[in-house]
Amino acid sequence: MSGHAVADIRNTYGCTFIGLIVSVMLFGITTLQTWIYYWQYGNRDQKALKLFIAVIFLLDALHTTLCIYSVYWYLVLNFGNVEILDTSLWAMGVQVDVNTLIDYMVQLFYARRVYIVGGSIVIPIIIVIFGTASFALGLVFTVKVNTLEFWSRFGSIAWVTNTGLGSAVVADILIALSMCWFLYHKRTGFARTDSVIMTLMTYSIHSGLLTSVLTCAVLISLAVAPSTLYSFMFFFPMSKFYANSLLAM
Repeated sequence: MSGHAVADIRNTYGCTFIGLIVSVMLFGITTLQTWIYYWQYGNRDQKALKLFIAVIFLLDALHTTLCIYSVYWYLVLNFGNVEILDTSLWAMGVQVDVNTLIDYMVQLFYARRVYIVGGSIVIPIIIVIFGTASFALGLVFTVKVNTLEFWSRFGSIAWVTNTGLGSAVVADILIALSMCWFLYHKRTGFARTDSVIMTLMTYSIHSGLLTSVLTCAVLISLAVAPSTLYSFMFFFPMSKFYANSLLAM
């Protein structure tokens, strides 16, 4: 982005629009998963877990709403106003907070699972540290959205996004690897039990790998094309993958 104008809408809000479409589709899956959860487990699980699932769903709904409003504000309400495309809207900053909050809550949930399965407090603490760092830097990003005003100025805080996203990747990889390690050592020698353990290990790898790859895609797009908004094409759907992985568990 040069000055306060966006040179090519295709690699800025065109990418954001694609991210929005994917996000809305995934939110539909989240809605279905939430309904299935309460239908099948609503009378069996603890109230705390049911409340946790409800909060995740409501936050994901809020995040989807903020994404829709942001794209609508840029592409419809300000249609034809080229200069406004470089303006950092408050809703874009808030959706980052909601996104990282969902990620953080799911990471804390998995950190607790790692503690329950493995019995060690060290790895969960490390996961919490990296998850907290990612969430805190997400808050810093939102503050900067309101102070820097223009996307073309955000190169000055690249360390915030890079460190925050990098911390999230570390947390996700630690969750996947530690779950696999502890589950592997829970094998009993009985075919049926071991089959369930192998299924959980495979799921842990896939879910952790998926969120890590998506986060890395955001990092790479920021590094390779910092003057575009390719990063939002991957960042918008990120919270949905965390919510989906939680509900599928």
